[in-house]
Amino acid sequence: GKAIHGITLGDYRIRSYGQVDGQKSTVRFTLYATVKDEHYADMQRLVEEHRQKLRDQIILATRLAPLSVFQEPNLITIRRRILVRLRRVIPDLTIEDIYLSEFDLVIKAL
Repeated sequence: GKAIHGITLGDYRIRSYGQVDGQKSTVRFTLYATVKDEHYADMQRLVEEHRQKLRDQIILATRLAPLSVFQEPNLITIRRRILVRLRRVIPDLTIEDIYLSEFDLVIKAL
């Protein structure tokens, strides 16, 4: 019954190089966090105060993820990995969920 709001966590273009499989991948997406109405102002403030720390964790989670998680329907695993990292680095975050939009994955052989 509570209203949910979205907070933009940024636009990302992340390159990864797979040493074992000889592939280079580029992942592009816009990331949003959803929060309940009563936490919206606090979460917006927290996100602004810790924007770089959050960005670092999002990039790290994306680079450490195997390519298979980017081919899942609804990107459930990568969303969960990002959410866990964000909650670990800033325990005060009361994010309900993470959503990726404008998602694009390009894989090239080296």
